[in-house]
Amino acid sequence: MAAKPTPLLFETTDGGRSSQPVALPLPPGAPQQPLTLQPPALVSLPDGILAGYFGALGRVPGAVMALWVTANGGTTWQPVAASGQGSRDGLHWQVPYRGTITLSFQSHTWTSNNDGRTWTAG
Repeated sequence: MAAKPTPLLFETTDGGRSSQPVALPLPPGAPQQPLTLQPPALVSLPDGILAGYFGALGRVPGAVMALWVTANGGTTWQPVAASGQGSRDGLHWQVPYRGTITLSFQSHTWTSNNDGRTWTAG
């Protein structure tokens, strides 16, 4: 059996003129389905969260959410549980049900109700 490929993000430090790949480790038990990533939510450099999902939204079986966090501005990402709640380096997240993520950092809160595609403050 062939090894699972490692998804890649691309990082730029010069406004997009050049980019470098950043390996994205798969979460344990990741399904063998296509992975769709949303833009990272960097709540305060260097802390941020990246949301994505395996499979297709609106299809059966339903998509499986995946989350990663960074504490170094996106140079490296670590998978975290995409259910319940968690915290790392002052960044707190809560996933009350499929597709909804609430982030809090210091006195700020953001919520996404569509797997991280868009966020609202408050």
